Amino acid sequence: MSKDSQLFTAKCCIVSIALAAVPAWAADVQSGIDEFNPNVNGYVNAIAVAVDAKVVIGGFFTMVGGQPRTNIALLHPDGSLDRAFNPSTFNAWASYSSIADLAVQDDEKLLVAGEFRSSTGQRLSGLVRLNLDGGLDTTFNPQTDGWVARVEVNADGKILIGGNFNTVNGEPRKGLARLNSDGSLDSGYNPNVGISVNDFAMKPDGAIAFPTYGLATDRVRMVCVSSEGDLSWCFEEGVEQSNDPISTFALLPDDKFVLSRRNDFGFYLVRLQSSGVDPTFHVGAGLWAEGLVVQPDGKILVAGGNTNYW
Repeated sequence: MSKDSQLFTAKCCIVSIALAAVPAWAADVQSGIDEFNPNVNGYVNAIAVAVDAKVVIGGFFTMVGGQPRTNIALLHPDGSLDRAFNPSTFNAWASYSSIADLAVQDDEKLLVAGEFRSSTGQRLSGLVRLNLDGGLDTTFNPQTDGWVARVEVNADGKILIGGNFNTVNGEPRKGLARLNSDGSLDSGYNPNVGISVNDFAMKPDGAIAFPTYGLATDRVRMVCVSSEGDLSWCFEEGVEQSNDPISTFALLPDDKFVLSRRNDFGFYLVRLQSSGVDPTFHVGAGLWAEGLVVQPDGKILVAGGNTNYW
């Protein structure tokens, strides 16, 4: 394995798993490494770093650190629960509501994306905003007719959302939309992707990329959307070389992609470049990934598993 393709040590893998979408027992495994043990009794799907290096977690759970918390909690840097942060909004919603993604705005308000329903089962908007004290920001009220799986704040403060929705604020926007910072729809951005977009990677120039089936092709390909909303393929036809499903992916600083793919024999990682699959990128077979994070030094943290590491 080459130095630049070395993905993780055992510690990185376990830490990533504990902080990604895994059950509470994984937190106990992780605590033996660096004592970070929030003790969550369910699944954590999203993490965001808030003010003072505190960590917001979101997912599908009811207890954190032995205290009742419905799907969202704020942790101190050591993993202990911040008891002052307890948004009552989520306590009143249906027990099958869940949080898929989190993002912090420049004013430190918290964007919360997911599947939300009232106590009577009525579908609510898939994106809400919380104030610093955890209270619901009622001035922010974008309306989606489905759940939001991904939220990201642009450098200019605008908000990109992806998910399983058809309209935003009453306007047609299938799967992908951009909002102004106040929650109003950015009417100038309409890629018209025509499919659900459950994940995407943000490029430095404000463009995004995501994998797709069925967009003018029966193959799995990477799609790029410019900051103006123009749609194009990220690579020329045939570069991807495979139609195997993509479970997760990450954009590298050199405009390459790392993809976690699955075939009949299991999971594997590949690195894509403009000329095709990079033959110098070797990580072995059997590695499956639920999440990939690229560090500033170019190394990649993998949340998932591999029998070679357990």
